[in-house]
Parts: sequence; structure tokens; C-alpha cells
Amino acid sequence: MANETKAYGLRALGKLGSNPANGGQGQYNISDNYSTSIFQGDMVTVDAGYIAPVVTTTLTTVLGVFNGCLIEVSPTTGKPTWSNKYVQRNIQPGKIQAFVIDVKNQRLLVMTNGTAT
Repeated sequence: MANETKAYGLRALGKLGSNPANGGQGQYNISDNYSTSIFQGDMVTVDAGYIAPVVTTTLTTVLGVFNGCLIEVSPTTGKPTWSNKYVQRNIQPGKIQAFVIDVKNQRLLVMTNGTAT
């Protein structure tokens, strides 16, 4: 398989130091009908108690890297659904859980289509 040359954001690569890389993730909420898509590998922050993607034009604190979400009750199937991206959906509050790689000393591999990091 050829090397991937498209931008994919950030990927976990291991940890600094001698402690084991256990792939630790935190679980956070995405607000109901949030209007901005979040993709696996996007940097995220906390905005008004909910996860939001980092906007590169403003100075903000990065919480971690979005790794996917669990939609507890899918509006189409009525069943729990895992997705590696979030797109706006009509879901009741508290029904979308975001998983964020928020471990200290996490090493990350980044590939972007931009020139500034």
C-alpha cells in the first residue's frame, strides 16, 4: 500500500517518557444540533461546556484530538452508532458523546494541507 499523502489532522503516535501508551481518551458532550462538523484528527477545545473544533484564527486552549463519537440513539436507526466524525444531526441533548485523546505527554503525528502550524 502506498503512503498516504492527504491531510488527516493529528494521529496518536505514542507517549513521551517511560510510562505505557494506553490510548487514554476522555469522554465529553457535543451540544444538541451543533452546526460545525468535527472529524477524527481535529484539535478540539471546550466551549460553554461542550466540545468544539479549534479555530485557527483565535487564541484558545487545546483540550486534545477528536477521535470519534458515540450517538446513543441514532435518529435514523434508533440504535447506538459509532462514527469517526460528527456532522450536524437532530439529536436530543446529552445523546452525543465525543471521545478525545486528552492524555498528557501524548505524541502526535500531523499531516496538514496548510503551511502554518
